[in-house]
Amino acid sequence: FLASRSERVFDFDLASMMALVGNQISLIVEKIRLFEETRRLSITDDLTGLYNVRFFYRSLESELARARRYQDVFCLVIFDIDDFKLTNDTYGHQVGDDILREVAEIILNSARKTDIVARYGGEEFVIILPRTSKTEALLLADRIRERVEENVFNKNNHIKIHITVSGGISGFPEDGKTAKDLLYTADMALYRAKGSGKKKVVCHSSETS
Repeated sequence: FLASRSERVFDFDLASMMALVGNQISLIVEKIRLFEETRRLSITDDLTGLYNVRFFYRSLESELARARRYQDVFCLVIFDIDDFKLTNDTYGHQVGDDILREVAEIILNSARKTDIVARYGGEEFVIILPRTSKTEALLLADRIRERVEENVFNKNNHIKIHITVSGGISGFPEDGKTAKDLLYTADMALYRAKGSGKKKVVCHSSETS
């Protein structure tokens, strides 16, 4: 009888201990989940779900450090939606936001897993392409441009919208050895694309300076 009672007490204590451990594990898992969610929100753009500009700047500096250390190359691409203000004014900001989300999805799905895709601000998007030459970057950027141009936006409404994007590319180290210089030269290439008819991608060269 005493042995049986001791066993019951032991079983009760063990069950209580297991329940306590289970609760503690659940709390730890929830804290980890909340931490990861907070971190995700701190580095992503609210509208598109892409990385935000703050994370982009950090990633660009990291890629610069890596490329300098290993004497490697990489490219930076800036995309801008053509005539986006006109689209917003014509169809409204809700449609404009839907277009931004869909363009972001096209870019993200077209990029490689190693690429960093971010919303740069407004209707501009940026991609960091590690270990990529300007020739390779142009092929990828042109593929993205074509997919955006072929896509039908606003599918759920009776008015179907077609848009285009322009892009500018700069490469490390030939077009700049700092983040500021690479952004400037990519922006100059984008400016040239815009000024020569839009809906095209241009690589920076001495002619775009």
